[in-house]
Amino acid sequence: MKTLQGRHCNLLRMALSNGSNSSEIMQQTFYPLRKGSIHGSVIPDFKQWQKMLHEDKDKFTGDHLVSKYDSLKIIKHLQENWMDIGLGIFGRHKSMEGEMPPERQYMEEIAKSIGRLYKEFKIRINGDNGISKILPSLISSLESCSFKLENLLVFPEMLLEEWEGINGKINEMKSQLDALLNIIGTVPQYIDMDSGSVLQANIYNMIQQWLLKIGNEINNGNIELQRHMDELHISMIQWMVNFLILMVPDFTDQDTLPNVEEECAEKHDIGVAELELDAIALARKLSQYSSYLSSCCRGMVTAMALSIASRSKKNPRKELRELQKMKKECYEWITTCSHLLSGIKGREINLLTHEEKAHLFEEEDILKEFLEPERDKPSKENEEESKEDKKLGEEKEEKKAEEKLSTSTEKEKLIRFIGEDENVHTKPLFETDVLSSWRESANQGTLAQKYIEAMAIIERTQEKLIEVESRARQAEEKFEDVNETLHYTLIRNKELEKELEEMLIKSREKESERGEEEENEEKKKKKKKKKKKK
Repeated sequence: MKTLQGRHCNLLRMALSNGSNSSEIMQQTFYPLRKGSIHGSVIPDFKQWQKMLHEDKDKFTGDHLVSKYDSLKIIKHLQENWMDIGLGIFGRHKSMEGEMPPERQYMEEIAKSIGRLYKEFKIRINGDNGISKILPSLISSLESCSFKLENLLVFPEMLLEEWEGINGKINEMKSQLDALLNIIGTVPQYIDMDSGSVLQANIYNMIQQWLLKIGNEINNGNIELQRHMDELHISMIQWMVNFLILMVPDFTDQDTLPNVEEECAEKHDIGVAELELDAIALARKLSQYSSYLSSCCRGMVTAMALSIASRSKKNPRKELRELQKMKKECYEWITTCSHLLSGIKGREINLLTHEEKAHLFEEEDILKEFLEPERDKPSKENEEESKEDKKLGEEKEEKKAEEKLSTSTEKEKLIRFIGEDENVHTKPLFETDVLSSWRESANQGTLAQKYIEAMAIIERTQEKLIEVESRARQAEEKFEDVNETLHYTLIRNKELEKELEEMLIKSREKESERGEEEENEEKKKKKKKKKKKK
């Protein structure tokens, strides 16, 4: 539209410039206007120009204006969707402190520039930049000129004043066309700032830079996320290994003296205190990190669930359950550590405060509306699993009753010993291992499943430690073999170096002997020459 209007105005101005020159000549010579003359052909041109200007004027009214508004609304809607997507991306990549990436502020600056460009387009579409005011006056001036020229065809004689009036109208139209050429494609309200094509190019460059920055930010965020996860996994494994090392008794070798009981007790207490401090710090990190991940993914998962529920009848709660499962697993690991520490210290230990627990599960109320309907309608598989669990529970109870009957008939052999408090105590002669008491309490308590899982983890880690010890021994044996071969190779290298030195010395002696022989031969030759001369 901008280029078409510019072409029309340029053509019209050039024609009016030529017409004004010819009108001045006609004014000076009082040349009568006739149908067959050159100036008579101006009237059809004026008619054509009127038609073009009317078409341009119609573009600012009616259906043309409505269609332009519709296309502008579509563009604005796409831009708003783009902004929403960008905000969603930033919400998933915020920092641990809840701060948004700096690219969000850059995106807001882009949005401001786009809003200003949108206002400019709206002004240009309405013609409020001055075109809608100049076009009607230009059309009226053109119509008055063409009307006077048509009258001259009927009444060829024209006074000088009428020629001056036509010339003034033509000059007025020229000035109006100059104003139109300056206004087309611009907005006078924003003339001091970047506008039009300059602002549009600036926005394109800003968007390209923003895409590069956000790509780098996402890659760096993913790397940082992986690093935090690795650190947490290493810390969790290290804590379990330290716990196992503390629980396993110290066995001394034949060549070393056993440690004093007081020293062993002191080391044990120090180890338990260190485990408790590490567990508190690790529990806080886990709760903070799980809450952070949940807050980052909650909006995306909720949107996915809503879209799945609206499009199809499939179960939209899978992603929500996975998100909630992550926090529950972290909390179960923390509670397992607290139960293990409570068993060692003999008193209840809570690694998280009530406020931290509430903060950890504050988002579950939002997800209940998706999860509660599913709980009300259990599937067939869940019903079958519940029946199987009931059968297994009944079988376990029967076995326990039989074991109690068998153990009650047998008499346990007891021994008496002096304890640390210098008092006499009794204990069974065939005492079970320490872990069996944990298994019994786990089977009797309400948190049986968590205790069983903890014991399974401990047994697996024990097996892994044994494997690591065997690998370490094999590595030590290989190291000794390699060390011996290295020692032999060093000795062999020294022998070879000595042989090389001897060979070098011999070669140097031979070279010196050859040099002496050559000198002697030269001396003899010189003596013979002297004798011949004499």
